[in-house]
Amino acid sequence: DALGLDARIPRLEQVSERLRSLTRWELIGVPGLIPEREFFAHLAQRRFPVTVWMRRRDEFDYLVEPDLFHDFFGHV
Repeated sequence: DALGLDARIPRLEQVSERLRSLTRWELIGVPGLIPEREFFAHLAQRRFPVTVWMRRRDEFDYLVEPDLFHDFFGHV
């Protein structure tokens, strides 16, 4: 509720603003898996990397690479 989420695909910029005001953390969009060094560098700066693409219907069972749903709804 505090982040103002609903059933739509989240707009990272808007959610990031709310998150920053509540926690001092922000979200940063990334194209997919990023190197560990880059991932942890973002975390050290209070930025949580969120993948900006969604898997296709035929990829629902399993996919090694995280997508927006996994990163946002699973971690944020």
